Amino acid sequence: MEDQKLKDYFKFDEADLQANRSGQFTEKQKMRLGRGDQSHKMWSVIGGIFLLLVAALGLFIAVGNWLQNPNNWGSILGLGIPFGCIWPLIFGGLGVSVLMRSLTAKLRVQLQKAEGPINITMEQRRVSGEHDDYNYKNVHVMYVGGQTFRVQPDLTKIMAPDDVYGIYFAQGNDNDDLSAKDILSVELISKAK
Repeated sequence: MEDQKLKDYFKFDEADLQANRSGQFTEKQKMRLGRGDQSHKMWSVIGGIFLLLVAALGLFIAVGNWLQNPNNWGSILGLGIPFGCIWPLIFGGLGVSVLMRSLTAKLRVQLQKAEGPINITMEQRRVSGEHDDYNYKNVHVMYVGGQTFRVQPDLTKIMAPDDVYGIYFAQGNDNDDLSAKDILSVELISKAK
């Protein structure tokens, strides 16, 4: 019964668990990981295009100012240099960088296993915001076998603290980001005494 609750919660089946035990991904898991990667790439491309449009806006401001005031050199230089040169270089460079990274990045994940008693807590975690400001958000975090996972609060209804579990997960490129870990399958190894 508990095995089925774990399978339903984490959306895996016995074939997935068997493949993970032998260090392999199933085709279903590869497709799942690929969909997540495609979604991330799509949002990166949208962000890169947005930054390029912001860069073009600076050029439009500078050219519009020059067309309205062709003989006012103070206005031309005052708006032309910041909006016509600096603004497009900064935002255009950022846009190109984001686009290049998103279009050339390949999905690189490796299957890993964490095993041990679990501990689920609610913590304040720092999430990045605009301009290097950081916001703090309450998130549920599961600790097991030296690994940390971001989880939903209802997981405590399925997994008991101090029970020993084996957790198979895909580790993405960003080793420090909790969201870069995708739990693929879980097995109960032993109950706490």
